[in-house]
Amino acid sequence: MAADVKGESVESDEVEEFLGHRARLFALAYRMFGAAGEAEDMVHDDRPVPARRVDR
Repeated sequence: MAADVKGESVESDEVEEFLGHRARLFALAYRMFGAAGEAEDMVHDDRPVPARRVDR
């Protein structure tokens, strides 16, 4: 897991932000696909992948 200069988790902020939007993403996916299973698959597949941060 990546850490910033203070040693705090950087990735957890991004995951928390995603989780805050997850219900809305599911609702939109459900409207698009018309099935809860497909909507759940889309939201699950679309969760953020932590990227390495490079300090310059």
